[in-house]
Amino acid sequence: MGVAIELERFPIVVCRLLGSANGVASLAAACDAYVQELTRHRGIFVCVHDWSVAHALPSELWRTAFEHAVLAAPLHGRCVAQAIAVSSPSLRAFASARALSEQLPYPVRVASSFEAALSWCTWQLRRSEPQAV
Repeated sequence: MGVAIELERFPIVVCRLLGSANGVASLAAACDAYVQELTRHRGIFVCVHDWSVAHALPSELWRTAFEHAVLAAPLHGRCVAQAIAVSSPSLRAFASARALSEQLPYPVRVASSFEAALSWCTWQLRRSEPQAV
């Protein structure tokens, strides 16, 4: 499988891109399964994508991950924000450019560390929760 999903902190979802992807079709299917899993859960959520190993993957694989996991239309109704943690400057540039070129209903942040991405998504989630009156 090309992604590992962590739902223990839901509504904070962690999706880790694995270095064991067997090709574009396999990764696309894994990302689609990830999106299907998220649509089964109720309420709003944020997604933190850990692309720490992305620099070791061919470019068509991380493009597939971006298109099938970050841009997935079924997430548009309940996803509050998405962040991508990636250490490679060229991949950060790619992800930033793609995020800016898309008209998404939620903000996408590209960070150099997982901790920064998690912190930003947590902040976005807190901003989105209804305030007690």
